[in-house]
Amino acid sequence: MSERKRDVGTLLNAAQAIFDANIIGILIWTVDDRIIEANQAFLGMLGYNREDLVLGKLRRKELTPAEWRDADDQAIAELKATGSIQPREKEYFRKDGSRVPVLVGAANLEGPQEEGVAFVLDLSKRKRAEYLARQVSESSPDRISIVGRDYRFQRVNPTVERRLGIPMEKLIGRHVADFLGAETFEQIAKPNYDRCFAGEDVSYAGWFNLPHDRLYLAATYTPLRPVSERVEAALVISRDLTEHILALEALREAQMALAHANRVATMGQLTASIAHEVNQPLAGVITNAEACLSWLNRETPDLDAVRRSVEWIIEDSNRANEVIRRVRSLAKKTDLEKAPIDINDVVREAMSLVRRELTNHQASLRMELAPALPIVLGDRIQLQQVIINLVMNGAEASQSVIDRPRELVIRSRLDETQKVLVGVTDYGVGILAENADRLFNPFFTTKSTGMGMGLSICRSIIEAHGGRLWFTANVPHGTTFQFTLPVNADTAVRSRP
Repeated sequence: MSERKRDVGTLLNAAQAIFDANIIGILIWTVDDRIIEANQAFLGMLGYNREDLVLGKLRRKELTPAEWRDADDQAIAELKATGSIQPREKEYFRKDGSRVPVLVGAANLEGPQEEGVAFVLDLSKRKRAEYLARQVSESSPDRISIVGRDYRFQRVNPTVERRLGIPMEKLIGRHVADFLGAETFEQIAKPNYDRCFAGEDVSYAGWFNLPHDRLYLAATYTPLRPVSERVEAALVISRDLTEHILALEALREAQMALAHANRVATMGQLTASIAHEVNQPLAGVITNAEACLSWLNRETPDLDAVRRSVEWIIEDSNRANEVIRRVRSLAKKTDLEKAPIDINDVVREAMSLVRRELTNHQASLRMELAPALPIVLGDRIQLQQVIINLVMNGAEASQSVIDRPRELVIRSRLDETQKVLVGVTDYGVGILAENADRLFNPFFTTKSTGMGMGLSICRSIIEAHGGRLWFTANVPHGTTFQFTLPVNADTAVRSRP
């Protein structure tokens, strides 16, 4: 008998240890609502200690806020009728008067005393997380929605309500196509939803032609798997970037207009050079035409000489036509049009238009162009504009030099990062240190007649090509302006030597 008592005692001690060590709060109360036992998890949850329990200060109903007591009475009636209560949410008062959200389940204890045992789980962290998630969703300027596999809204945040002008209760259950339009849904939204339902995180940005509006939206689609590995819904977060994109387009148009104005102004400076480039082949045309007539007026026309003269006339006409084509291209206002180009060809074409201007500045030009450079993707006209601007600036910076040659050097090569690099070096007066940080700022100029837009426009053009434009001071004289252009993977072939 003593051994049996020892066994029972051991079991009771083990049960008490398990009771006290449990991370879920456990309490036992009597029919008169007095809590007669509780584990440390429950006491700590409410800020009480065991002395409070021993002194009988803890009563179940007094721990329950008034608005929860009717539900509690119904639960106790259910407990007496069925022997248990399914877990439900409620709140308890802490010792300091604050509240703690909990999940409570209960059961009757067998015995003459009508005692009940409750199991209590602290929901504070979960409730806090739910609150923060709700605040993020409700205060977010983004449109946030959950869309089921049937492409119908399951939940939306207030931003969606405001943007669509439809209350949430009328949105839930509606098909996405009702708001996007059938064509936009089929062409843009549905493929992204289907990729998401297949388990893929999807991002998309572009114009959406809606039934009554046209918006530029950036959207992400995230798979939701609430109960299994199967994607049950998509979390869609979209941001309206329409005003931002329209502002960027307006800025781009303004930059294009400024670049065009800068080209036209540059053309004015190059009038003498252009006239010379056109007059030279035209003079050849006249000379050869006169020679052609002379050969024809002979008693026996020399047809071979006539043929040679006509061929020379054609060649000179083509030369003049090519110069006019380049001038018209530079003067034409166009958008950025990228195509595969050989940067060395761009340099040579640009230099054919400034050669006379360099002569007027008594400056010489040397080209050191690396052969077989990779083809780059760029706008030929705009890159010519950059090169012409840099060369003209170099010539003007050399104008006051009298103690050394007024020489400019244009170099092309591959840099260390395998980008195409073009540099324009002069040995002129250089750039003052106090002007270095402002040199690329719009409207900053060191020239008495300059607008201060040339270098700013050049930098914008190069950056629009994915490159970089900068300058370095030469020792002992002058400046080198350099820009890089990335080699496009689809056109990374070697150009002709």
